[in-house]
Formats: sequence, C-alpha cells, structure tokens
Amino acid sequence: MMLHDEIDWDAVIHNSISRQLDELEQIDVARAQRAAESADRIRKSGIFAGGKTSEEIIREWRDKRR
Repeated sequence: MMLHDEIDWDAVIHNSISRQLDELEQIDVARAQRAAESADRIRKSGIFAGGKTSEEIIREWRDKRR
C-alpha cells in the first residue's frame, strides 16, 4: 500500500465493504416465496395440530436439537 500512495485506500476499502454489504442484504425473492409456500403447506396439513403458534413450534424443534 505504501508503494501506491496515489490510491485512496480508504475509498477502496469503503467501496469494497459497501458492495459486500449490498450483496448480503439482497433477498432472493423466489427462494423466499418457495419457503413461504412450503410453510403454508405444512401448516395446512394439520401435522402441528394442538393450537400451538408457529413460534411455539419453532422453539420446540430448536429445543429438541440441543
């Protein structure tokens, strides 16, 4: 870096980080739609009958993994 003091390294790093964050923040809409449809099918199937909310079901499965 010292050999190329004509380069604005702060700007290079800032731009690189900004691009990386932009990529991470992009939502894959098609994938999100498929996940929502899958969740709807599972919910409507009656597998999780018993009046539990989705949050309770998720917590239950997470606790089982431990």
